[in-house]
Amino acid sequence: MTYFYVILSITVFLGGLVHADHYERPRLLFSKADVLGVKERMKSDMLLRKVYDELIVRSDHILTLAPSKHEIKDGIRLLSQSRRALKVVLHTAMAWRFTREQKYLERAVAELDSVCGFADWNPSHFLDTAEMSTAVALGYDWLYDGLSVQQRERYSEALMRLGVAPARAGYVDGKRSWWSYKLSNWSQVCAAGLLIAERALENEGDAVHSSRLRAKGVLDSCRSFYMPDGGYPEGPSYWDYGTIYHVLGIDATRNNHPEMMISTPPEFKRSALFKMHMTGPSGYLFNFADSGVHASRSKVKASQIWIANDFKDSASIRFLRGKLAHDIEEDKNIPHAHQGKFFPLHLIWLPSPVSGKVASFPLDTCWKGVQPIAVFRESWDSADGMFMAIKGGLAEVSHGHMDIGSFVFESDGVRWIEDLGSDSYGLPGYFDVKKNRWNTFRLNNFSHNTLVVGNHMQVIDKGVSPITEYVSRPDKGHAVIDMSNAYSGQVAKLIRKAEFSRVGQCVIITDSVRDAKAAVRWAVVTQADVSIEGGDVILRRAGKKLKISRKDNHGGVWSVRDAKPPSAAERQNEGYRLVSFTVPLVKSMDLRVVIEPQ
Repeated sequence: MTYFYVILSITVFLGGLVHADHYERPRLLFSKADVLGVKERMKSDMLLRKVYDELIVRSDHILTLAPSKHEIKDGIRLLSQSRRALKVVLHTAMAWRFTREQKYLERAVAELDSVCGFADWNPSHFLDTAEMSTAVALGYDWLYDGLSVQQRERYSEALMRLGVAPARAGYVDGKRSWWSYKLSNWSQVCAAGLLIAERALENEGDAVHSSRLRAKGVLDSCRSFYMPDGGYPEGPSYWDYGTIYHVLGIDATRNNHPEMMISTPPEFKRSALFKMHMTGPSGYLFNFADSGVHASRSKVKASQIWIANDFKDSASIRFLRGKLAHDIEEDKNIPHAHQGKFFPLHLIWLPSPVSGKVASFPLDTCWKGVQPIAVFRESWDSADGMFMAIKGGLAEVSHGHMDIGSFVFESDGVRWIEDLGSDSYGLPGYFDVKKNRWNTFRLNNFSHNTLVVGNHMQVIDKGVSPITEYVSRPDKGHAVIDMSNAYSGQVAKLIRKAEFSRVGQCVIITDSVRDAKAAVRWAVVTQADVSIEGGDVILRRAGKKLKISRKDNHGGVWSVRDAKPPSAAERQNEGYRLVSFTVPLVKSMDLRVVIEPQ
């Protein structure tokens, strides 16, 4: 689309924008009738009332904050301000809709006035534009009855000019923007941002713009990220990000255009608890790919509530309601530290309590797809139980690491064996998956709990390393990963088996290596204090102890060193140690390591 036609489309669109709108408002996510329904439910649902009270506490704190600014501190991203604006608008506009108190309307308007006065929403980094579009669209729609004609015109014009127009160009121009294809969480966020904005601005009788159809198709195709059973290839942190926008986009297509409808992916049903299965008793995640490990990541997200509610999944509903109640109580001890910008959506999506008996969750789970994962735990109830998660997969995917075969382990409330997680996205070549990305220590296999053959990196382009066998029994479970693709040219075959014994209180890692071309290094990363005693490794932390011992005779001795990267620009991993042994060149070997809480 040429510049002339972009301007023409804006002019025609705006010509009748305000006065031709005969659709009922608010129309995004929940209606006036829904507000009345929630108010009525709060009389009997104490958790819903707690969510409402927490919304008011958070909104009152937001009243003290200054409006967002056009700040691009790193020279790339406006994203922090877009997310700030979204948090402000979601909280204060929601609070106004339920209370009609002027202070909340005024704070939301101040935010909209500020961001709609920006010169742009940083379309060069289009996540910023998509999230800001979502904020302004929701503000414009939810506050519509409280806005003057002049405010409506200003916000709708800014949303069209700064959000919709560049998004339309990205979807339908001759040279489509890279994010307008099914690639990553960007695809979900950018598509949903346009769908939400278009729905907010839509007038009765408007034709569905071709970019809107394109965005709908892209978002619908992103269901493949969750195939076949609800896992997410970019890790649990990006599950949060991609899934909330996927849900918002689906919701925005439930309107009067049949051709725009997106069905809820069936894979979502199991995906609602993907993060919970990835979370150990300590509250820390299995933070594979570019994920963070922080316990706050395991808090219930509005997208999980939406999915459980959409499927009427009684087991998930009961689990999530209980966890949400715990989260709210826990947050009361952390004044003004609330990070969940989508928290207000719990108020409109939270399903009613479930009565009667519901299915229990399995202790162990296996997730297939491009990043297959097996998870084993001793109990869902004990904070001290054993927990292990291990993955196969592929490095050459969005946010992927050379972490094939890597695992985490915890017991006694301690995360003993850890994943370092992501590094700074500002490092040169961080997202160059063909070459430079792998020079970053945290991203290659030298820093992961897996093998290094002959000082070589894992191979990125030979296909997925699958979980070929998975067994779960009351007393134990195991997973087998064929890692041969990740070590193509370095070995003829490499199989890693992880055994998790609830009765024996141990984990056994067996690596069967055939026709190795060089020495093989076995390693794990830990923050524990490390000592080598009688040929075994002893880890000590928080008054607890763990033993790691070898049960093979292939040679090599244990060593310990700081997990420090080769360059000063990378995160220095203070407090982390790399515990390893290296087996001299042997054509075939079966390495066997036992990990036992003491």
